[in-house]
Amino acid sequence: MQYKLKEHPTYTGYFLSTDGRLFSNKKTPQPKELKPFVEKNGYRSHYIYYKGKPVFQRIHQLVADTFLPKPEGFESEYNVIHHKNLDKTDSSVSNLQRCKNRSEHTRLHHQLKKQNKEEVL
Repeated sequence: MQYKLKEHPTYTGYFLSTDGRLFSNKKTPQPKELKPFVEKNGYRSHYIYYKGKPVFQRIHQLVADTFLPKPEGFESEYNVIHHKNLDKTDSSVSNLQRCKNRSEHTRLHHQLKKQNKEEVL
């Protein structure tokens, strides 16, 4: 599978791939993949360093910030990230979608649950 690496717009030295992996070239000349941990709630996360201090980040948020820009004029909104296939460990760009707010995100989940029920019947 082909993927693209792109540096995070805020965290210099950290790169995200389109297939949802985190890399860093802070200690090596070439970006090296960092192994995330999985939280109890199912999200893949990692501590990265920003201005000399560790910062907790979820991988899907880093991927979205790198590859899915917010609509112009809505910089303070669209911070909620939805996993289209409901798999919290799948942080590939094609599986992520920005939501304007939590209520839009909740509405998406209700629609998916309704669709899944109809498919079963």
